[in-house]
Amino acid sequence: MKFTAVLLALAAAVAAAPPIDQMKKQAFLIVVEFTANGKTAGGTGSGFPIDPTHVVTNFHVCCFAPEGAKTDIAVAVSEKETIKVTKAYALQHKDLAILELEKPVSVSPVMLATRQHLQEGQDVWAIGFPGASLRVGDLTAAFVPSISKGIISKFMAAPSRVKDAPPVNHIQMTAAVNSGNSGGPLFDECGRVSGVVVAKVLTSIGGGQTFAEGINISIQTDELVPELDRLKIPYTAATEACVPATVAPSGSESRISLVQVATLLTAAAALFLALNKRTRTAITQKLTHHTPPARHLPVSPPKRMILRGVSGTFAGQKIPLSPKPCVLGRDATVSNLVFPNNAEPRVEAPLSSLLRFGRPYPARRLVVQQRHVHRVGSPAHFGPWRANCVPAIASTSVRTTTRSR
Repeated sequence: MKFTAVLLALAAAVAAAPPIDQMKKQAFLIVVEFTANGKTAGGTGSGFPIDPTHVVTNFHVCCFAPEGAKTDIAVAVSEKETIKVTKAYALQHKDLAILELEKPVSVSPVMLATRQHLQEGQDVWAIGFPGASLRVGDLTAAFVPSISKGIISKFMAAPSRVKDAPPVNHIQMTAAVNSGNSGGPLFDECGRVSGVVVAKVLTSIGGGQTFAEGINISIQTDELVPELDRLKIPYTAATEACVPATVAPSGSESRISLVQVATLLTAAAALFLALNKRTRTAITQKLTHHTPPARHLPVSPPKRMILRGVSGTFAGQKIPLSPKPCVLGRDATVSNLVFPNNAEPRVEAPLSSLLRFGRPYPARRLVVQQRHVHRVGSPAHFGPWRANCVPAIASTSVRTTTRSR
């Protein structure tokens, strides 16, 4: 039961992977073009849908044109779909803007996560369209948002850009952002928007200025919610903190990839071994077992090998052997022990069973020569004997025996 409960909890955690695909669909590219004094200029930024006909972005993304300029704003939902903006609600003191679309989008609106449901150190994802990325790759790649992951470093209030306006609540995070990310969503682990990306901090070094590493700013959604209420624009807000086992919002479903399944099975196997005492003990003994050092047993002195005649001319005789080959046969030019032509030499005992004197020496082989002679060497070592065997003439058979030195 305990194992099953832990396994189910582990499966829920694996299934709660951030809904990256859904998050990417909810990040829009915003294109702005204005004409003033006969000159045309423009820029790009990022945004996200708060309901089917309204998109949130930064004030400095859409509303930076000089007074009296003709401005055109469009939201690129995908490579094939661009929707014109008919009205912009400018919230300059918070650097926020809400764009009203000519027609509704088919993408699900985001869910907002306010300060009370966030905490320092939790993972966040900044998704948007940095300008530098738009210049890399082909046209299709330009409509694919960039993703960067970081954590919430701290919550803070910063002065408004508008004089005498109250401070604005911000999130400092480490997720990398660049020009063009402005107005884009900052997602939490559950795919809810926790902030609106607004800036990358500058720092002074040696009289010059450069961007600070890992210090990036987004506006808390707490600043957006009252403006939506005031404009009577519908939205969805989270009611609890993001929990790893929580299913992704907006009806999206988390899917377990093959890698996640493999991870789950590996973790389950490790957990099973940890809970199974008998298996754990057996594996521990196997891993910690060491072969004891070899013990050197006393070796008896090597014994001497002899040939003993049992019948015929060599009956009763003992012929000493050496480690070198000893050839028995009828040809006196190549044989050490010569038999007459009418005699058939034979060895009555298997030499492999006789040539073991208390330690595993390789078996010595005698070669019996009849019509042809075959020489077989032996690597065994039984002592420094003088000769292979004594050349002589035998009539019938010999037997191998041993004797002590």
